[in-house]
Amino acid sequence: MFASGVTVAAARHRGRLHAITATAFASLSLDPPLVLLAIANHGRLLKIIRDAGHFAVSVLGSGQRQVCDWAATAGRDDTENATAGMRAARSGAPLIPGAIAWFECRLESLSRHGDHTLLVGLVVDAWADADGDPLVYFRSGYHQLGARIAESTGVPEADHPPGYRVDAAGLGR
Repeated sequence: MFASGVTVAAARHRGRLHAITATAFASLSLDPPLVLLAIANHGRLLKIIRDAGHFAVSVLGSGQRQVCDWAATAGRDDTENATAGMRAARSGAPLIPGAIAWFECRLESLSRHGDHTLLVGLVVDAWADADGDPLVYFRSGYHQLGARIAESTGVPEADHPPGYRVDAAGLGR
């Protein structure tokens, strides 16, 4: 068992919109910037992503448990009325308002494994709130991050702007 950030993966195509809670999301490559997303073979989202050729993943903040529960509810209303607060990425993929980060992706490949399909997405645009606190899922419950244990040996925090964007041309714009 390990803690996982909570994301919402979403796509829109020809009036069809669907979003799901997804914890199987990871960075795959920095050059080119690729992400990996695993979703159920039988879900509506997979068909919409195949048809649209793009998708978005929003990383939920610690105060967005209700959004997570909404996206995890089977059979819910996905009409424009129910999703009115969402804004669209350049591709039209839905972004969750209040998320602490998001990735807009062009579908690069699909690979079916058991009851899930792995999607590889090329990140064409991204944004992150450097001060945002993520919603974390661990041991069948939601959590927040606590205080930092020790400073990392990476880039000093002062070198990160408060919000930054990433696109296919490179990191840290």
